[in-house]
Amino acid sequence: MRRKLVNITVGVILLLVILHGFGIPLKQSNLPQKSIKEDTVQHLSGQVVRMEPRKDGSYQLTVRVETIDQVKIESREKILVTVREELEKPWHLLYEKVYFAGKIRLPQPRRNPGCFDYQLYLKGKGIFYTLSTQNLKWEPCSLNLIERMIRFLMMKRYQFEEQLSQTSKGLMTGILFGDTHLLEEDVYEEFRSNGTAHILAVSGLHIGLLYGIYEKIVGKRRSLWSVTFLCILLFFYGTLSLWSSSVSRAVIMILFRTAGQVFDLRYDGLTALSGTALILIGWNPYIIFSSGFQMSFLAIGSILFFRPLMPQKIPEGLSAALAVNIGLMLYQVYQFNYISFVSIIANIPMVYLAGICLPVGLISFLFFGIAGSLGGLGIFMDSLSFLMVQCNRIATLDGYGSMDVVSPPPWLVTTVYFLMFFLASESSLIMRLRKQEKRLWGCCLAGVLVCIVVNVQFYCPVADGQIVFVDVGQGDCVHIREGNRNILIDGGGSANYNVGKQTLKPYLLKNGVGHVDLAIATHLHMDHYQGIKELDEIYPIHTIGTGMVYGDEVKVSNEVWIETLWPINLDDGVTQDGNDLCSVFMIHYYGWKVLMTGDLDEKGEREMMAFYRERGQIERLKANVLKVGHHGSKTSTCQEFLEVVKPELAVIQVGVYNIYGHPHGKTIEKCQKRGIIVKRNDKNGAIGLKFTTRGRAWKMDTVLESQ
Repeated sequence: MRRKLVNITVGVILLLVILHGFGIPLKQSNLPQKSIKEDTVQHLSGQVVRMEPRKDGSYQLTVRVETIDQVKIESREKILVTVREELEKPWHLLYEKVYFAGKIRLPQPRRNPGCFDYQLYLKGKGIFYTLSTQNLKWEPCSLNLIERMIRFLMMKRYQFEEQLSQTSKGLMTGILFGDTHLLEEDVYEEFRSNGTAHILAVSGLHIGLLYGIYEKIVGKRRSLWSVTFLCILLFFYGTLSLWSSSVSRAVIMILFRTAGQVFDLRYDGLTALSGTALILIGWNPYIIFSSGFQMSFLAIGSILFFRPLMPQKIPEGLSAALAVNIGLMLYQVYQFNYISFVSIIANIPMVYLAGICLPVGLISFLFFGIAGSLGGLGIFMDSLSFLMVQCNRIATLDGYGSMDVVSPPPWLVTTVYFLMFFLASESSLIMRLRKQEKRLWGCCLAGVLVCIVVNVQFYCPVADGQIVFVDVGQGDCVHIREGNRNILIDGGGSANYNVGKQTLKPYLLKNGVGHVDLAIATHLHMDHYQGIKELDEIYPIHTIGTGMVYGDEVKVSNEVWIETLWPINLDDGVTQDGNDLCSVFMIHYYGWKVLMTGDLDEKGEREMMAFYRERGQIERLKANVLKVGHHGSKTSTCQEFLEVVKPELAVIQVGVYNIYGHPHGKTIEKCQKRGIIVKRNDKNGAIGLKFTTRGRAWKMDTVLESQ
């Protein structure tokens, strides 16, 4: 039965992955399509079932929709509502009825190859639509007993957080509730780089510590009262930590263990793990794509498979830590693009301190709930928090304790994991004892082939593009790849978030790029240059070039080079702060030509054409691909310019829902009238080009059309 359940679980997950790869929905939204009016402000009402504050001061409410434009919705579909206004007592909204207006939208899918898929992430939480509003109204509604209990707990949680000092607020909120939005960014980065960030996300470790405290209190005997107390304890703590997938996994497994003790049945960890996975998948199949689900089950699976293979002399706690690190190392490299050299050592004191902080924090929370203040416990928590932060900081070895790495290919990751777990399994052991080598190698080969075939479904051809128009939102960025050399032209930039850290670095590392040889900017506007500056602070860029003028040339290889066509010159002391001084580059790639115009407007286009006509060199502006100027604005890309360039493909780099109205309809119309293919980042995601040698053929792919 044990092996059958494991095989069923693996088979179910594999089937779901294959169905998703073929674009077959694993779960449908229950919201009637006729009730959604695209790009139209609609009025909704519903009940708030979850509330989370964000670092930018906004709040995210999960709302069960009751009406849309006064039409009653029977499905009670959940929608994620971002509230961009200050709420005086946000916890009061929980389980109340709210009224709001906004545009119902599908969450953004993956927009760059290998990068974060927000749409899939929300589907893992059972959410298919989002909405942003700045005007929220609410009214009280009658609550049942469970809703009253949950709201009371969450109200106490947020009041408790307000009582914590700045020293302990971020850390204790993370350890107790898995909420890191109050933690300083540099402190969280230190935890992440040390491989100790799991302490700040309520997981099986926390539930295990809580269960250990419970067993010390009640002993190993199970009575009706002790089991009831355990269920209440787990319900309260799961509610406070918002029932993440790792918490749900740990709670279900503990309930399986407790049921075994009550009914005098043997508890088997692997069977319980498989049964738990099937329960969670039955609740929401998309949960299998959640990193929390994957890491939680991978960690426990590693303990169950690898710890029995370790020497008996190794202490139980250390062997478990070793097993988890062995199991998670490759996953962390692939998913988070870092490898920690101190993870095992750093986790020993940090887990020990977390084992102190968790009960102290829970006692403080209970004391606050009764007394309404923290008393002297606040000082104790400050001391523990300071000690944890300092210990973790020392373990970073001043930045040398970890390093960023590029993601290995997905087929390689899944193949290695299959071989690791299969060769450590009971089935493999039996085959070796019976000397069934042919059967053993046959199983290994079949598993490897399945891993490779399954990953073929998720292959994104843009990842292998020689020239990629990277989706950086409202901005320009082009990645040129030639052999092991990598060039960026522009890097985007935003006032709202760090494009270098949150977009460019993940894109590069996810696509096998460990360094950039040269990053050049068309001009110094934020949406072209800021991303390069931000990237340079956290990622190796060998050379940054600005202020390039006519005659400047970058040789990438014998067949690939970049020439600067405009401006003719820059006066001394003049910087490229205006669109009229924007550098224009021509990329020559094995006989193909790609024209990069930055933010050049019609006036600049005409001046540039006049300059080359006077010299009888107007043909130098002809290109196969045109990066349309100024994000498709109506002030650029005049008809005469298109007639001179004669592109087969026009690419518009523009952000989704930008406030500028880019691209303008007339710009697109000009291109289409000339039979030019138009692709744009907001509609197509990243756009990749592949060329054959010496200009014989080319291929264009986009991320959104490849998914």
